[in-house]
Amino acid sequence: MTAAIDFEALLRPRRIAVIGATERPDTWGHWMLRELLHGAFPGQVYAVNPRAGTVLGQPAYARVTEIPDPVDLAIVTVPAAGVFDVLRDCVAKGVKVALIVTAGFGEARTEGRAQEAQMVAYARAHGLRLIGPNVSGVINLHYGLKAHPADGRYLRKTPVTFICQGAYAITDIAAREASLGRGFGKFLHTGNEADVTVVDFLEYCEHDPETQAICLYIEGLRQGRRFLEVARRIAPHKPIVVFKAGVTPEGSRAAASHTGALAGAAAVYRGALRQAGVIQASHFELSLTLAHALLELPPLRQPTVGIVTLGGSWGVMLTDALAQHGLRVPELPAALQAELRRLGMPERASVRNPVDFGAAAGSISLEARLQIVQRLLDCDVLGAVVVHGYGAPGFWGAEAPAMVRQRLEEEKAMLQGLRALQARASKPLVLATAMTPLESQIVREMIAEGVRFLHRLDDVAAVLAALYEYTARHGRA
Repeated sequence: MTAAIDFEALLRPRRIAVIGATERPDTWGHWMLRELLHGAFPGQVYAVNPRAGTVLGQPAYARVTEIPDPVDLAIVTVPAAGVFDVLRDCVAKGVKVALIVTAGFGEARTEGRAQEAQMVAYARAHGLRLIGPNVSGVINLHYGLKAHPADGRYLRKTPVTFICQGAYAITDIAAREASLGRGFGKFLHTGNEADVTVVDFLEYCEHDPETQAICLYIEGLRQGRRFLEVARRIAPHKPIVVFKAGVTPEGSRAAASHTGALAGAAAVYRGALRQAGVIQASHFELSLTLAHALLELPPLRQPTVGIVTLGGSWGVMLTDALAQHGLRVPELPAALQAELRRLGMPERASVRNPVDFGAAAGSISLEARLQIVQRLLDCDVLGAVVVHGYGAPGFWGAEAPAMVRQRLEEEKAMLQGLRALQARASKPLVLATAMTPLESQIVREMIAEGVRFLHRLDDVAAVLAALYEYTARHGRA
């Protein structure tokens, strides 16, 4: 009988052997050992290299069988021709999981699939489970495990788990999202999926208390029916965001040479994923943004949005973006418009929706502006509210003129007030700005305080459309 996958051995191992560890800085064996030794991993790490006495200051064992202690996880970085011999040693040692970084199997050579099948049959018959081959590593920030070359400075621990059939792109996304306060707690790379598959990892997430939302990057599925069954079971309780790559003939060919995946027709995947109740990201860079929004924002129960903006043109463009995603920006009730006037909105400023703070210039107090946003949140006609435009460009030091410092403090106070409204609101309040933390001191400081921003109008619309779809399909308390 095939042994169950020991996810504890993979994600919370006590002892790891890096097989193929080396001093050469441009190799996977070097990267893996370095990251484990210099990171926060709480367990023991062993170097295996038959031609070295020490590696990175660690004693090097000729074979994994010579390590005096039990080994939970073996990370295999030797050339493809030597992998099967390594797996035999792992079986003899009683290793529970082997993570095979080595490439050059089914994704690269016709005979590679047969070699993968032989390795899996042998490993399963002896109680060993395989991750890969052709994987970049594994990350569990909840445990301090980073067996991966991603720069730890650009990782943010969150309740999101990211499962990928590809890998390199995630390091770019992780770095960008970390600057925005978003990230993932676990990264699981499936590679060629000779043994353990994306569906196995998805099923693990169902009962993992550290996973509250799931992102998936998939190129193709070999267990389509099982995937749909598992996703349908999980999605009502833990949002699942999927980005499907390889949707064109050219992309399908690229996927086959990347992980050996059979990508399949885009329309078939779209229909099947919708039936499974997952949310589909229109582009990969949106995946984590959607997962965090579904996890953190209240339900969106009706497809109507109120807009507060500091610039009328932004309001027009955002209205278009929302409409293109199936949402509406209705005119506010006459009674509410009159109340906004009483709160200080001048006649020259629109209160119909969008509500234009920019046209009101500095004639409305901070308290009145926050009251206006609260009135929109209280309006039964609206399912969500977007405030766009706060986050002035530029960086200033102590030498900034008094007028500039005052303006910055007022803007920070407004954003802090909006965050407080957000925390109390029973409907989504989205904060959006054209400025990123690379362009605005205020945005950077507010992100450090935990404020979430969206930056592209299309992403604002995509987030709210996904939230409405998820609420309509699954409901939220």
